[in-house]
Amino acid sequence: MPSNRKKGKYPVVKSGVNKFGKTSERKRHFEQKADNHNRNSASSTKQLPREKWKRKKEWNTKLQVEHAGPSRYPTASTSVKNGNDESTNSDGLEIPGFHYDKEKKKYFRILPGHSNPRDRCNKVITDELVRAKRLEEKQHEKDALKLEQCVNRQAHSKNLNTSKNVVRIVNKMKLGQICSEQLYRHILNSGLSALKLCGKQTINGSHSTFAYNIESMYKMVPNSNQDRILGLWTLRDSMAQRIQILEVSSAIKTAESDAPCKVSLTDSAVQTGAKITHMCWAPMSDADDSSILYTSMGHITFDYPSLAMVRNLASTRVDDFLCMEFNLGSKAAWTCAWNKYSVQFSVGSEKCALLIDAQTRKLWELYTNKSDALSQAFSKWPDRLLYSGTRGGHVLCHDLRSSSTRYVSSLRHQLGVCCVRLMQDENYLIASDFQGKIKRWDLRKRKVVQEYGGHVNEYLQLPFEVDETETILYAAGSDCITRFWNIQDGRLLHSLPAPYKADSYYIRGLIPCVAYSDNWGKGDMTSSALLMGIKDEMRFYTMY
Repeated sequence: MPSNRKKGKYPVVKSGVNKFGKTSERKRHFEQKADNHNRNSASSTKQLPREKWKRKKEWNTKLQVEHAGPSRYPTASTSVKNGNDESTNSDGLEIPGFHYDKEKKKYFRILPGHSNPRDRCNKVITDELVRAKRLEEKQHEKDALKLEQCVNRQAHSKNLNTSKNVVRIVNKMKLGQICSEQLYRHILNSGLSALKLCGKQTINGSHSTFAYNIESMYKMVPNSNQDRILGLWTLRDSMAQRIQILEVSSAIKTAESDAPCKVSLTDSAVQTGAKITHMCWAPMSDADDSSILYTSMGHITFDYPSLAMVRNLASTRVDDFLCMEFNLGSKAAWTCAWNKYSVQFSVGSEKCALLIDAQTRKLWELYTNKSDALSQAFSKWPDRLLYSGTRGGHVLCHDLRSSSTRYVSSLRHQLGVCCVRLMQDENYLIASDFQGKIKRWDLRKRKVVQEYGGHVNEYLQLPFEVDETETILYAAGSDCITRFWNIQDGRLLHSLPAPYKADSYYIRGLIPCVAYSDNWGKGDMTSSALLMGIKDEMRFYTMY
């Protein structure tokens, strides 16, 4: 019977047993031979060790280089010797058919017209890719040159462009196409990019007896007339803090300083060993410009109670002296707000908000979803609404005309709301949170109509400010950079860097306190400037 097997091939023997339940000797013999054959064939196809492959690759490369000649495969380390000068060509030699990659410092063969998708996955260099990369490099060089030329021309053309735009807008105003408010807003928006330091003043250099140990400004609040500033400072070698009033007046420009105004410390001051958490002006009447409200809580001893104080810092007689103290107990006091249309104020406390009548000392506890109230703002007298930003990320509205202490509406933020400001028409409210998000809310629709990006905040209770005409919004972030936005469209107009480098261990003392106004000073002698308080200095910035 002819056999179907070929020489050197062994059939796969199926395991089996004979009728006695034992494997036959013939089948065991074929199984052993088949296993030996399969093992030998597998070992012949096994890959060489890594070192052998490496030596083989180096040998093949050496043979190729020797066959092609020394000038066909140059490298970036090719040295060119000219007498005593030996330098390395970092850009590589231009070789036809090869592309030199400056980042990898290698040559790659240019394969014309490759359309194999597998080669594209392996990043094969083609003529099209080389042309595209060279065009991109040329474009980058052109952009860098344009940027440098723009920076060089900026100082000369800024005033010229601003004047041309102003002339164009004045002509439109004469034709009745725009109003004077739009002209002012345009001048303000275009002038912010030209802010420059025109002078600085050291507070410790003042002749006031209360200025000898001031360390850093912590908060700055101007009054409504823009002629006085309420400042909060930390003191050197002490845990105490001081509240003091500064007077702002116009200044004559000199060769040393071009500042349009100056500040001077008054003797109206309050110094306490407790931690002052918030402060604001608290006018008892239209003529009162020295009464303040501040909240404090103990940080030296834990048994120190939280207090809300109303004081008149300018009183010289005992009869005129005003000092009202409200003991809030062991609860923390985070913020405060004064209602100028009634003798009432509010305090943001732990898991609630407090409304206090300063004359009758009556107290109401307002419900805030068991969350701390971190920022507050009152509306005008007819509405009598109180807006509170909570740690839970809500802006709650309480109607003070109602007998109920629950809120009537709420606006939602992602994180805790650290600052709220109500616009003059009371249809819009601006709020910021610990994530650095600043949003403008439409209170009629209860939705966000504008966001202001770029602000940096992580956990600090940083404020933001709005100018008198509600044209710009500005805030100093935790990165110590002061940013300005257009309130209407949310454009970032300017970023003013910090005069000092931020220190991660004492960052709060290097975050500047800023205030802008067009009417600094008293009477007709007013000036426009940005005041920046940092450390023991007051810096003045102008746009013109």
